[in-house]
Amino acid sequence: MKVKNFDVVVVGAGPAGLLAAEELAQRDVHVAVLERDQIPGKEKPCGGYLTAKGMVDGKIPLSLVERVTSGISISIPNQPLRQVDYGNPVGVQLTREALGTHLCKRARKSGVEVFLNHKVTECIRDKGSWNITVKNAPYKFQSPLLIGADGVSSTVARLTGLRRRFTRNQLGITIQARVELSPATITERFGGRMEFYYGSDVCPFGYAWIFPKHDCLYVGIGSLLSATTSSLDSYLNYFIQGHPIASAQLEGGRVSKIERALVPLTFQNDSYGEAVLLVGDAAGHCSAITGEGLHYSIAAGRIAGQVSADCLTRSDVSARRLRRYERLWQCEIGNDLKWGVRLRNLFFRGSQTENIGTGMSLDYRFLKLAADLIVGFRPYRDTVLQALPFLLWQRICGLGRAKGSN
Repeated sequence: MKVKNFDVVVVGAGPAGLLAAEELAQRDVHVAVLERDQIPGKEKPCGGYLTAKGMVDGKIPLSLVERVTSGISISIPNQPLRQVDYGNPVGVQLTREALGTHLCKRARKSGVEVFLNHKVTECIRDKGSWNITVKNAPYKFQSPLLIGADGVSSTVARLTGLRRRFTRNQLGITIQARVELSPATITERFGGRMEFYYGSDVCPFGYAWIFPKHDCLYVGIGSLLSATTSSLDSYLNYFIQGHPIASAQLEGGRVSKIERALVPLTFQNDSYGEAVLLVGDAAGHCSAITGEGLHYSIAAGRIAGQVSADCLTRSDVSARRLRRYERLWQCEIGNDLKWGVRLRNLFFRGSQTENIGTGMSLDYRFLKLAADLIVGFRPYRDTVLQALPFLLWQRICGLGRAKGSN
């Protein structure tokens, strides 16, 4: 069987994989990207919000922007929508298909060889090289270094033994609808604001969202997989058709597509091994509280490319040398990921969920803290520390009410 030789093979053409490959190619590294789908990002359910920092870090052009985000609306049960407007852009709305197509073209322009419809079925390391088999291909790929950027159910992670599958308690499950609506109506109802909805009627262990694009809305429900005992379809149907606020915001819209996906809600400490790296969803580079992963994937992808190029220059792709990759991404995004998990564990306790909702409905400062975190303005650790006094006060008030009723 014919063999295609490269310095690095990247499995997965999401933002993490393509940006890692682009960094490598810009350093004269011969790199291939193997993507199982025909169009990168087309089959990836994603809300499509990217922070302003992510735009800059990923060098994403304004031509991909469908709508500029300058505020957020949050709904708590039995309360009207509460708004936080920043007055200036805090991020943008785009689609994963457009982003994937753009990054793919850009990577190819840098010298990356992108192979679409290439599903990896086997990765075996022998005599210092990875031998990579692709389904129905008359050739194999060979390289001294392998990067797994192939999502939450990473084939590379499984075949190389770098990590076990994520457990149900480490995963989120999402369902998302594309709702067609005229640009004028979207502008009138949403302007530059995203909307988030909380409450047991929306989703007991998660939340719902509406992300306005140019001529459609991305409407979804996300929940902790281990806490989900029934299909999210019924929750989505209620949200679109029966929720007292959301149904009015979505009135007249037509559902054209339904997508489902798993989302990692914990990061992977061992994201490297002997001649192999994991990046993006494969390494859990995703917010445990919001499910946002674009910004983190962009940051980690660039770091992976830079470290890999340096290791190849030194002819050393050992785990000891590749450890620098994990140290760098931990320094860049690790604090957010770690505190996101802590905040998730706090948020998904039933009693605390009620307190958080009450806090957002009564105190604008608490609402602003939540909004700052969602749009990417405030680090997670800072959010938790700033929120603790509000939660403690709500707890004290709750104890006082309980005592008074006895």
